[in-house]
Amino acid sequence: MQRSIRWLLPLAAATLAVACSSRPAEVGRATAVLAERTAEDNAHYLHAVSIMSGSDAPHARSMIAEAIAGPNRVAASEAIHSLAGDADEETLAALRTAFGTGGSVKALAAAALASSQDAEAIEWLAGQLGQGGQVLPAPAMAALAETEHSEAVRTALRGLIWNKSLSIRNEGYLILGGVRAPWAVELLLEGLDKEFGKERVEPILALGRVGDPAAAAAIRRWVNTQGLVLASLDALGRLGDSACLDVIEPMLDHEQGLVRAYAAAAAWRLQARDAALAVIPALIADEDKETRRAMAEQLAQAPGDEVLAWLSQLATDADKGVRAEAYRGMIGRRSPDLAARFAEGAQDADYEVATIALSGLAEAGDASHSAALAPLLDSDNPYLAISAAHTILALAASQP
Repeated sequence: MQRSIRWLLPLAAATLAVACSSRPAEVGRATAVLAERTAEDNAHYLHAVSIMSGSDAPHARSMIAEAIAGPNRVAASEAIHSLAGDADEETLAALRTAFGTGGSVKALAAAALASSQDAEAIEWLAGQLGQGGQVLPAPAMAALAETEHSEAVRTALRGLIWNKSLSIRNEGYLILGGVRAPWAVELLLEGLDKEFGKERVEPILALGRVGDPAAAAAIRRWVNTQGLVLASLDALGRLGDSACLDVIEPMLDHEQGLVRAYAAAAAWRLQARDAALAVIPALIADEDKETRRAMAEQLAQAPGDEVLAWLSQLATDADKGVRAEAYRGMIGRRSPDLAARFAEGAQDADYEVATIALSGLAEAGDASHSAALAPLLDSDNPYLAISAAHTILALAASQP
């Protein structure tokens, strides 16, 4: 597979930057492995793009920028979705190149540019929205909702949530969950009120993502309704209204472990720490792996040093799905012990767990673990080798 190697230049620079360190061979080998493995197969390249999302390492930034501007539309979409925060000049240039293409990539690039107040992108998105009631990708709708075209977005999304098709209505709820305009809550409450049974799950979850405490009163009534219990607990935990504890705390004694897990996490987020502490230790050791996995997923959203200790315990679980969720939940947290935990996870027998842990180690920035990663560069699993290479390079770049 032929692909531009412009993004390899920062790799060479990273190698030179550590030439006087004790680990130059590891960096050089990681550079070669990353180049070789991503050129072998498109799936390998897409994996590299996905794991580099959000990384500040020079090689990662350049690879993301090249993916955005490149001909591979799947890679471009993945790279654009991965963007967070203000884009640098290299990324903005790549977005403008992608904006000059067609199809869904153009719309995604326009959404990212609109977030940077690019007038041309905003007007193009507005024009597309007006063509036959066309609905743009979720990031584009969310970006346009924060401009003078907010009312047009509202009209389009209201049309979605009143569509006869449940899948189309759910698409509307999903988009609304990412919109920060005040009317988003109004539309979601409208949708919640008109839906029936389990069809209320999506508007409830979307209200939780919006995070407006004003929605708590409408959600709390569904906590005891079959099929809506977990969604309601998840949403209430996100909304920050401690007045809802009177419907959450009774669920800590529910007969189903999954319900207790969601209730415990919600209680913890709402500062009912004593009530949550009474049940969480038992839940993370529950005999049901689905309960333990739910506990890991829910704790990932929760703050506190105790949470990190629980996630560390779940990272040693016998079930790979539980371990994976636990490591995901630890990424982005701050603790002097995290790098060692991620380094341990990088040696996990399951490659998916190992790649998640490697991403965490890349962010933790402790290069003392690089030597232990070197054998992973020779792994028969290309995804593991690519993740190890990225982590070694990211750790090298993080050193002063």
